[in-house]
Amino acid sequence: MKTIAQILLTMTLALAIIAVCVFAAGDRQTLVPPPDAVAEAFVRQAAARRYDRVHALQSWGRREELSAAVLRLYFDPLFRFTGTVNQVDAELVAIDGDDARAVATAYGDLAEARFVFDMVRQDGLWKVYDVSTNPMLPPEQLGMRSFRGIARRAQASTGRRGTIFR
Repeated sequence: MKTIAQILLTMTLALAIIAVCVFAAGDRQTLVPPPDAVAEAFVRQAAARRYDRVHALQSWGRREELSAAVLRLYFDPLFRFTGTVNQVDAELVAIDGDDARAVATAYGDLAEARFVFDMVRQDGLWKVYDVSTNPMLPPEQLGMRSFRGIARRAQASTGRRGTIFR
């Protein structure tokens, strides 16, 4: 019985140390997934048409604005353009406090698409606030298409959120 108590105490102490590192010390990429890993996961889930999982990677404010239906309307044509995505690479651009930027590239059978992710830290985890893409431009020229603009056009064209955009 003494051994079980020691194991439980050790596990509790380890979890407490992890919690202190993540929340109090502000760990941003050692014990939590770094921004580039979140960007890569976002693109992989979108390429697999798992929009409910993409939705979970978004920051709180963006989830209301960008429903799974809006994400589908945005990503389905893009991934038809690239073809089947075979590989996704991501790299961290910068971390500034609770904000970060990462770039991910999806390599498909027909073309590649580059995504620029702006992220915020919420509850100790990196969440996607904004994504912009243009499959024909290099990373330094990205920013032509933005989720914010898509959501606004969707609302303006239909009078409802999360529906068809034009």
